[in-house]
Amino acid sequence: MGDSEELASKEGRRRLIERLNEKEKLIGQQSPASGGEQMSEKELTAEIEKQRTLNALNAARGSL
Repeated sequence: MGDSEELASKEGRRRLIERLNEKEKLIGQQSPASGGEQMSEKELTAEIEKQRTLNALNAARGSL
C-alpha cells in the first residue's frame, strides 16, 4: 500500500469514527418522551457496535 493510499485509509477511518461519535451523542440526547421506549445500556451498546461493523464493511467495500 502506498503512502497516499494509507493516508486516505486513515482519513476515512477518522471520518467514520467522527460520524459514529456524533451518532452516539445524538442517541444519548434522546429523551424517553421523544423516542418512546428507552433502550437498555446493553441494547444500546449492541446497536452501536452493529452500526460500527456495518460502517466498517461499507468503508472497506468503498476502498476496493
